[in-house]
Amino acid sequence: MPVEYRALLILAFMIINFLLNKYPRGLVTMTCCLLFYVTGVLELSEAFNIVTTTTLMIAGMFVAINAMQRTTAMEKIKGAIGFLSNKSGHALLIGFLAIVILFSQFLGTTSSVPILIAFLCTIPDNGDISVSRLAIPVAGLTAMWQYTFPVGNSLTLPVELNSYYGAMVTDPSQTIALLDPLKLKLLPCLLVTIWTYFGFKLMPKVEANIQMGKKNAKEQEKLPLWKEIIIYIVMIADMVGLFLGSRIGEWQYVIPLIGLFILAYTKSVPVPTIVKDITNDVVWMIAGILVMSSALNASGAGQVLGDAIVSLLGDNPSKLVALLIFGTATGVMTNLMSNIASRAIMVPIAAMTAISAGWNPVPFVLTVSQMAWCAVVLPSASSAAALGHATSNQKLSDSLKYTIPFFILALAGCIISSFLFFEI
Repeated sequence: MPVEYRALLILAFMIINFLLNKYPRGLVTMTCCLLFYVTGVLELSEAFNIVTTTTLMIAGMFVAINAMQRTTAMEKIKGAIGFLSNKSGHALLIGFLAIVILFSQFLGTTSSVPILIAFLCTIPDNGDISVSRLAIPVAGLTAMWQYTFPVGNSLTLPVELNSYYGAMVTDPSQTIALLDPLKLKLLPCLLVTIWTYFGFKLMPKVEANIQMGKKNAKEQEKLPLWKEIIIYIVMIADMVGLFLGSRIGEWQYVIPLIGLFILAYTKSVPVPTIVKDITNDVVWMIAGILVMSSALNASGAGQVLGDAIVSLLGDNPSKLVALLIFGTATGVMTNLMSNIASRAIMVPIAAMTAISAGWNPVPFVLTVSQMAWCAVVLPSASSAAALGHATSNQKLSDSLKYTIPFFILALAGCIISSFLFFEI
């Protein structure tokens, strides 16, 4: 059997196990890593390349976030937010969604999702709003809203997308202008945000993974002030590093790791607790997901999916059908493998198809780009999606009640915007 089909079978194994929900997700993804080696898809060093910059950063963040749960400052914040949520739960939710949108304009999902989940942990679990219900929406909304307004990193998006198909362009009007992404992205982003406001309640309230250590928080000995100060410094440093992002290079990943060692050597967090935090099922799952993404790219499985999509178009597809197929296929691909890889594969294919048919490629490229960021249905979509799903602790059958309508609304918004704002 060709290597790409072996990779797709292992992907199917992962998805089926996530749906059945009989085994921890970290165990499932680690099993996939083993299968990639046993079946010859990856070399041993590639199959178990689980210690990455992303997993190190998330492990360090987990330790700092859980340590914050034991501080007096966090108790005061919880009390203030609890008072607000009891008075106006709707205002709290609207305010939080606004913060998500703001973060997504300046930070990538890998940076913003851990910070936003840390904020969610301050909200008492005695109402509709909870970490278990909002962790997945946080991952989905930050991905959808990023690069929407022409500020910060968003200014480079047109240049990046044009570079994928620049050699195919026959007319300057076939390239993406600065405000084109905003015209296409705004409607789908608004639709999924409105859906989140109402639809997050479809997911049941469960105990989130990030909260597993909260039960014993009150039973633990009260921290001395100097240890609390160390925890505050570590948490602030982690967040500053995430805010600065690519401007400080690899240090954004190293800073949480440095903080972890500081907490250990000062005994601000007991070493057994640190070990438990960094071997959390969430960390194992994210590590396995990243290997899965690499395997699908390296094996050519992504290209197989892309070729299958082109064959679905037939000889004389309509513009609507073509947009629907490209948008749906990219969204499906991005939830099965890396969203960045899905976009890199599908943008040139969509542009080539549109230009060959005599259509404007801009709405096709932008639809593909946006649906590549619809990384919410499965945890395999991205490391941020994996973090959201693992933290929420939702069964996949329950999270689909929220994520499937999210996907449909995102696609519908892209198609409507394509016909409203672009000459196809």
